Amino acid sequence: MFYALTHISLASADLWLQPAAAISPIKTAMLRLDPSTSTFTSTHVLLLRLCLMSRDLQPALAILNNVIFNFPMTKSSEVDEPYPCADHRDSAGYITVDSGLTDAINTTTVHEYYMLGALIYIALHMWEEAQLFLELILVSPNQSLANGLMLEAYRKWVLVSCIINGRVSAKFIYLFFYFFYF
Repeated sequence: MFYALTHISLASADLWLQPAAAISPIKTAMLRLDPSTSTFTSTHVLLLRLCLMSRDLQPALAILNNVIFNFPMTKSSEVDEPYPCADHRDSAGYITVDSGLTDAINTTTVHEYYMLGALIYIALHMWEEAQLFLELILVSPNQSLANGLMLEAYRKWVLVSCIINGRVSAKFIYLFFYFFYF
């Protein structure tokens, strides 16, 4: 239901060609559902896309500045109550794919979130945060060796490293050569 409502909000914003109109309701819904936004949902990516499309980047910081601790499971085995109003240790207990509060998450979705977050931080000249998000893409586990988002993250990481340090840091150069040349 929650996921459907976010898409209805997005569809109405698309209909009126004003993506900024959907940012506030979606952000408010995310923060009411999980005030810490510590459980990653598919709505995280949706909000960042809207912020970039509308060039209104400040609302995304309320989500980006929070650390993600959990990823949604199909069904939580630790929880005896499926309702958000029940007593839960953290939001991962009720934010599951079965609850309808998120769509299924894969590595591409997570990489896209961190790439969009890095782009927002770059646009706001928050270089250290952008570098961290790009590094999270580079070191995240993946089924294959590397994908296009990882390559793009490495390119942007090199540029951001040059802006921060005046040179490329050596810590990921060897990683890049290992993944892309061997």
